[in-house]
Amino acid sequence: MLLLRSEWEHLEADFTRYYGADLRALCWGSSRWSARRILGHIRSLPHDSATVRAHLTPEAQWETTHELLAAVVDVLRAQTVSLVRTWGGEMDDPKPLPRPGEKPAEIPTISLAEWAATL
Repeated sequence: MLLLRSEWEHLEADFTRYYGADLRALCWGSSRWSARRILGHIRSLPHDSATVRAHLTPEAQWETTHELLAAVVDVLRAQTVSLVRTWGGEMDDPKPLPRPGEKPAEIPTISLAEWAATL
């Protein structure tokens, strides 16, 4: 199986973690499994397994739980700013927590001559 050859380290770690099994023994040991059974277990690996994560982009690894937690952080930051401003304080608007795939905002730059002209 080509998959075993190319992903051995990830699969070995996943079989130990999720199935409590030694993949080497399952492939070549005295009580080895059939290729179909091994493939079935590989296909059933969860989304957070090392094998699956190795093939996902950062955007695809961002799950609903991550998005909900980031949203909670954004709301708490906004609430903090609102509370500070309510009591007469000054505070900049909060920046949202960065999400995968989003490019950071570019910082505007000016030349030294432009900066000197503002003085």
